[in-house]
Amino acid sequence: MNEFQNNSENKEKKMDYDSLNDAYLKLEDKYLKLREQYEEQNRELQFVRNQFNEISNAFFWKISKPIRSIITPVKLALKTFGADKRRKGKKAAPAGDTLLRLFEKKHIVILTTVHTLYVAKLIGDALKKIDIESKTLTEEPEIYEDFLYIVVCPQMFKRMPDFYIAFQMEQTISTRWFDQNYLDKLENAYAVFDYSISNIDSFKKHSLFCNRLCYLPIDLHPSIINTTESYDYDVLFYGDTECPRRREFLQQIQKRFKIKILYNVFGIELENEIKKAKIVVNIHYYENSLLETTRLYEVLSLGRSVIVSERSSDSVEEKKLDGIVDFVDTWDIESLIEQIDYWLSHENERKEFVNRNNNILSSRSNSFYSYFYRFLFSNNLIGFDLFRELAGDYFTLNSNRICLSLPEYDSAQQ
Repeated sequence: MNEFQNNSENKEKKMDYDSLNDAYLKLEDKYLKLREQYEEQNRELQFVRNQFNEISNAFFWKISKPIRSIITPVKLALKTFGADKRRKGKKAAPAGDTLLRLFEKKHIVILTTVHTLYVAKLIGDALKKIDIESKTLTEEPEIYEDFLYIVVCPQMFKRMPDFYIAFQMEQTISTRWFDQNYLDKLENAYAVFDYSISNIDSFKKHSLFCNRLCYLPIDLHPSIINTTESYDYDVLFYGDTECPRRREFLQQIQKRFKIKILYNVFGIELENEIKKAKIVVNIHYYENSLLETTRLYEVLSLGRSVIVSERSSDSVEEKKLDGIVDFVDTWDIESLIEQIDYWLSHENERKEFVNRNNNILSSRSNSFYSYFYRFLFSNNLIGFDLFRELAGDYFTLNSNRICLSLPEYDSAQQ
């Protein structure tokens, strides 16, 4: 008996040691990466300082200081004037007239990447409800025709149409895509849709197109729900796996469960794969990521899977899915694994949870359609009666005291 106890104690000590050793190795790896980043940034900073010192000590720099103090505000004013001029696009007609002329053709082209086909599908469905035809392109055309274009992820296309609406889908918490070329494309758009209030708040602080930002949250696509397929996967993840933090999550999940990992799979093929999964995990690409609402609603629209997701820095969008998505704290791999295990070992509860979500989501007002029609109404493309018919159940008054505002300018109202 003592020998058995000793073996058990030794085994527990070894497990504790292995666990501590793994934690130490992770922290050491993180430390080395941070140290490398620090040294690289420090070298860059020193290089800039040296350049600055050389320039500031130059005779010409010293005597030109009074002139430079005048030039800076003039340059800013010219930049703003140039932006206004580009927005008008050298057209004889005002931008609003051009929008109306193109909209009256009742044919709109949606240019999108394959990664955001779900968003294009939402736009196309919203247009169909008001008898507007649409065509979806996933590659830049050789010649842009005289139609209204809605460009999803415009940074992925080299040339833009003469007249277009941009749908901005990147996260402003990262500067990965926001170079001047991309900002110019947003600046030259008639309007800029954005799915996140957090993004809009960030753009308002330092962009020349802040007065053309339109909140357009992602939501359910109710017509693609399918509950008849059999399940082939316990757990599924889809997305870019080159991110170190995602790899860390996936390695730990693979130790416990059979997981299907998809990369570069899109459209109908992706939908068919998602339908086969009991659980879909959502793991952030960035440390302080906004909520990946496109991925979450794409999965929920299929009405098949429980989603276990990390929490995000986007409280507005997360609140809408509280109780529908099973959230765990950011970087809490153990909790995420525990929730996967729970849903896989409670089959009836998992099915009930999915059915409950389907009922809730299909019965509530759709925010994407409502805000899309709000944009059309505000630009005189549809009348008030049609707007009320299409979106009247979303914008409700719960009090006899009313404070008028816009979500683009008052995120607290969301």
